[in-house]
Amino acid sequence: MLPNAKTCFYPRSPAEAFRILKESGPRLLILAGGTTAALSNDPKIEALMDITRLGHDTIEPIGTGFRLGCNVRLQDLAESAALQEFCGGMVAQAAGAVGSRPIRNAATVGGNAVQVFRWSDPPVAWLALNARFEIEGPAGARSLGADEFYARHPRQALDAAELVLGVRLERPEGPHAGAFSKLARTAFDLAIVDVAVLLLGSRESCQGARIAIGATRTLPWRAARAEERLRGQPLTAEALADAARLAREDTQTAGDARTSAEYRLQMVEVMVRRTLQQAADRLR
Repeated sequence: MLPNAKTCFYPRSPAEAFRILKESGPRLLILAGGTTAALSNDPKIEALMDITRLGHDTIEPIGTGFRLGCNVRLQDLAESAALQEFCGGMVAQAAGAVGSRPIRNAATVGGNAVQVFRWSDPPVAWLALNARFEIEGPAGARSLGADEFYARHPRQALDAAELVLGVRLERPEGPHAGAFSKLARTAFDLAIVDVAVLLLGSRESCQGARIAIGATRTLPWRAARAEERLRGQPLTAEALADAARLAREDTQTAGDARTSAEYRLQMVEVMVRRTLQQAADRLR
C-alpha cells in the first residue's frame, strides 16, 4: 500500500486544500473514506491529503431537493428517511447497495462519485437524476450536471487543484417516480448490472424518462433510444418491453470473472424492464 507515501496533510479549509493540491501535483492522493487508497500500491504517490476536516458532511434540504456534502458517508445516505422518500428512494437504495456496511461507513459521496469504477452503484442514480456536482478550486466555484460529469472519467472533468465539495439533487416538477435495481451474485458482491430510472408524467402519458445503466462499461450511461421510445406514450407492458430491448441493443459490454458478456446483455434487458415497471407502478 503506497510504499513511497511519507507525508499526510490535514487541511481545514478549501483554500488550504487547493494550495496543497496545486503545490503537490500528481504526487498527492486525496483521502476521504480511503476505500480506494487501501487498494493502491502506486509508487508515484508521495503524499496524502485527508479532506475529512473540511466539513461538507451533512445532508441539507435545499428548496425541493437536497445538498449532499462530499464527506457524507454512503451509509448515511442509505439510512436517510428523507432520501428514502425522494424519487422512489433511488439514492438511498443505490448507496445501500454498495458492498458491506463497513465499506459504506467509510466511503463518501465525493470519493465514490469521482473515483468511479465500472461497478459503482451511486453514479447510476446521479445520472438518472441529473445531479449537479459542486466543484471548487483556486479559480472559483462551478457546477456540472451528471450528464457532463460522466461524459468522460470525472477526474478528467476536474482541474488539477479542484475538488468536488457537494452534490445537488433537485426534485422534478410535476408527477414523477423513480426506481433503482442492482443485479449481483450476492448482497455484498460487485454489480453485474445496475439500473436507475426516473419517469415523468403519468402511466397514461410519459412526459420524459431518464434510464441510466451501470456495470456494463467504464462509466454509467443513458439509454437514449429507450428513453425516446417512452416519451409521449402510455407506459404499457409492451412499451416497457420495447424500451428494455432497445437498451440491450445499445449496450456495449464485455465478460469478466463474474459473468459472460452474453449473460450481462440478457440481464440488461431484464433489469431495465423490471426497473421501469417499478417506477411506472409508482405513477398515478
